[in-house]
Amino acid sequence: MKKYTTIILFILVNISSVSFSQKSIGLTGGVNSGSFFDLSSNEDYIAKYHFNKGVSFSFFYEKPYSVARFRTELQYDFLKGDLDVHNNEGHSSYYKNLNVSFQQVKLNFYYVFNKRINDKASFDLFFGPSFYINTMNNLSGHGWDFVSANYNDSTGAHSTLTTVDWKMDQRNSKNISKIGACISVGVDLKVPINSKWDLSIINKYNLSFSPVLRKVPLGSVTPYFYTNLSLGVIYKI
Repeated sequence: MKKYTTIILFILVNISSVSFSQKSIGLTGGVNSGSFFDLSSNEDYIAKYHFNKGVSFSFFYEKPYSVARFRTELQYDFLKGDLDVHNNEGHSSYYKNLNVSFQQVKLNFYYVFNKRINDKASFDLFFGPSFYINTMNNLSGHGWDFVSANYNDSTGAHSTLTTVDWKMDQRNSKNISKIGACISVGVDLKVPINSKWDLSIINKYNLSFSPVLRKVPLGSVTPYFYTNLSLGVIYKI
């Protein structure tokens, strides 16, 4: 705790020496990757999730705000992953192997604190909330479920348990959450090109609080964490 307090105090003490008077706009593009989490995992519920590499693009506007700066950003993310779930709970057992991809349009709101390294470089620390819409998605996969089957024979009516296999291949599936929110924190390293333009290298970490899958019997995967590594340019207005 003392370590983090020291870092925060260092930032606040040093931002007073930086000029926040100039507005700017920026354009970035890069890759993303991450991890899913399932809070229901236990020794009978084996979940393996893989977040595959996707792409991200964004456009932002930044202006002075109090002792820091305020960045409003419109971001596009293409995200994809594999979900492999095996639930061993007797009559409630099931297996699911799913491939999911979705396109996300996100509106980000960040507080930005700047620290100059030297005359040739500086870095921004930023954090804030994001709100997104999943505009398009693809959901495909296979699995099996335990079900109760009824039948009749010469001795009367009977019930038994059996497994039923299933497959799916859905575009714009209703099983994918449509809206959500996350929190982001990141670092933006800026290197001047000239008096008006900066080269920007951004490393951003995002934690979503909204499930990817929202409908029974597919279950829910929440939350998920992913990073963006982007290269861009900033123009000072």
